[in-house]
Amino acid sequence: MQLSRRLLALIGIACAVGISALSSVSLSTGDRNTSLSSTLKKDPLKILKRTGGCRDEVLTCLSQAGSRWTRSTQYALVAEQQQSMLALSKIDDLAASSRKHITADAYALEVKHSEFLAQIATESGLSSKTMITVCQLGGECRHLRGNQRLDNPASLIKVPIALLLLHKSDAENLSLNTKTLVSPDNFTEDKSDIGVGEELPLKTLLFEMITHSSNIATNQLIDYLGWDYMNRTLHDLGYPSTEVNFKVVGEETMPADPGNDSNRLTSDELTQIMLDTYSFKYASAYLLVEALRLQSDLDLGFAALQNTPAEWLGEKTGQTSDVLGTTLAMRIAEKIYIVTVIDDNTGGEEGLRDCIHRIAQYISDRENF
Repeated sequence: MQLSRRLLALIGIACAVGISALSSVSLSTGDRNTSLSSTLKKDPLKILKRTGGCRDEVLTCLSQAGSRWTRSTQYALVAEQQQSMLALSKIDDLAASSRKHITADAYALEVKHSEFLAQIATESGLSSKTMITVCQLGGECRHLRGNQRLDNPASLIKVPIALLLLHKSDAENLSLNTKTLVSPDNFTEDKSDIGVGEELPLKTLLFEMITHSSNIATNQLIDYLGWDYMNRTLHDLGYPSTEVNFKVVGEETMPADPGNDSNRLTSDELTQIMLDTYSFKYASAYLLVEALRLQSDLDLGFAALQNTPAEWLGEKTGQTSDVLGTTLAMRIAEKIYIVTVIDDNTGGEEGLRDCIHRIAQYISDRENF
């Protein structure tokens, strides 16, 4: 199982590199920005169409890659695309679809139309505490306990931290190539290649935090951003229920200055953060979209969407003994949806996969929800 997951992750990176190379060949240096900008005006989701679906063509992807690509090569090629990708941040029709100010009456109507989520959760063996939010990009949402606050949301809190870094980059004209020293104080058990004592670019920490759920990278970014900045900014951006109050911890080792309260979020606000990301609200949002697409944990949403009409676009998972959840992007019939499902681990991974599978099938059968 581990070998299979590592192979799929490597294939995803190879695909991203292959796509980047093909894009570079098809657009000459002089015409690159103009051509891409023109294409995006006609089809603002072009970048997602380009990068999605590569994992389903394993042999083709491998043959295109032709060689092993390292993490540093991947980051370098993504960075090369930055100037062209900035055009995505100017797509007003998607950015204008923010739902933060939806009225109470409109929210209540969406909840009324969400009965199918409770049925699906029950049929999948999930608990009575399950929180589900499903939103169409630029459209409506459906909610099952979506506004209920969850304490200790495991690695799902890494998505709000990533968004905060994107916001700071925009607001302060901060280059994500800026390097920061990874402090030994932030060491804890970690599955990524991040090591303490290294000076690494902020975008490398972002990638490792999302793609390999690096705890060390997360803790370093928490120190870089600061507790006060994170929670004040989350509130100002319209996420009053989301708080970053504690560093992430591995199996045994507690980092220094770990915090003094629980991390908190709701499935509604986590879904909104994903909507802001996939509508390219921030100039560097494409980096987070790419990191979500290169997710190495493929056991939940990615596996759930196999043999459905839905195309998996990216995901972030989180799991402890008390929490199991994921937030993912998928495309069905040219529409993009964000699905967030969080439970107390009652139904386990199988139950969560079944829930996501049923949601995707429900939307596909009706061409909406």
